[in-house]
Amino acid sequence: MTSETAPTEMHLSDCAITTDGFLLLMSAIEEKELYPTGIMGFKKVPLYLRIESNYIDEAIIQEKVDAGIIKAFRKVPGARMDSHDPAVKINLVVRQEGKYQQKTGEPPAPEDAPAPKDVFDNNRSQPGARPVVVNNLQQVRPQWANVVQGWQPPAAQALAAGRFSAFQARPQVVRPLYGAGVQGGVGARVPQMVSPRPGLWNQQAGFQFRGSAGTAADRSRTPAGRTNGSGPFPPSVPPPKKNSGLPHPWE
Repeated sequence: MTSETAPTEMHLSDCAITTDGFLLLMSAIEEKELYPTGIMGFKKVPLYLRIESNYIDEAIIQEKVDAGIIKAFRKVPGARMDSHDPAVKINLVVRQEGKYQQKTGEPPAPEDAPAPKDVFDNNRSQPGARPVVVNNLQQVRPQWANVVQGWQPPAAQALAAGRFSAFQARPQVVRPLYGAGVQGGVGARVPQMVSPRPGLWNQQAGFQFRGSAGTAADRSRTPAGRTNGSGPFPPSVPPPKKNSGLPHPWE
């Protein structure tokens, strides 16, 4: 085990640890060059330790704090886990400076130990929770398929998906062609089924023109083509001749 592979946290609260057990733990930590760990690269992080609700003499704990091996660590906003002092090996979680929340008296015998405390686990309240093994430890993780069964995308995403998600062809269009020998006489139009070309941009579902595109009047100056029976007729008389004379008094 090295400083890069050593555990970064130890939770030993309410384990009936005595002062002798605490001193053995401290001796093992002090003799090894494992802490502070180097898992954060250039930052050195001491061991995160919780030992409240045990049977340790608080005076012994205070001696380790005064020696600089243990630093009292309060979980408050802005608290930093790393330490600039390489001598600090343990961040001991406390609620108040100088108070270590230890019990007094003798710990109970193993056969007289109370039942474990109830631990509220948010994952266990989820329906369909199943055990998952991670690093040889069994944990409970919910089945997310049951949790997200009724999930729907936001309205904006649903609108975008409905308008631009896939190309959809328009219904088939009937275009008449001119032909002969059909019902209706010579020159009657013959209906023919024409399928649109796939992949055109204007065939997407829900496509709409932006702004005035497709609705503005044609303002081109190119004259429209003339067809039989449409448009203005040519004048029947020639236009009047212009007077070439000069106006008065420039005659």
